[in-house]
Amino acid sequence: MPYEESVRKNKKRARKGEEHSVLYHSLPDDKMEFYYKVNDWEKLSGGKDQGLIEIKGHRVPFAVFDNMPEKTDDPAKLGPALDEVFARLAKTKS
Repeated sequence: MPYEESVRKNKKRARKGEEHSVLYHSLPDDKMEFYYKVNDWEKLSGGKDQGLIEIKGHRVPFAVFDNMPEKTDDPAKLGPALDEVFARLAKTKS
């Protein structure tokens, strides 16, 4: 996901006074830039949307949830998308 889209979503879900909640969490712009501007996921994943990555000697399965276009704001889209990504994750062999 492009950095600009991450910033847009961060601002969209933010609610003053609830920045640390699960549903309305957000980060200030300086922290967004520090933590999210450079995204090395492509390098870590080898450009794959599922597979295994090694973390401290452990092979960990992963499956990418593609949220472009956005699905998290529509339960009718979110449920099937999560079913699909979890099915792919379950098929990944360690």
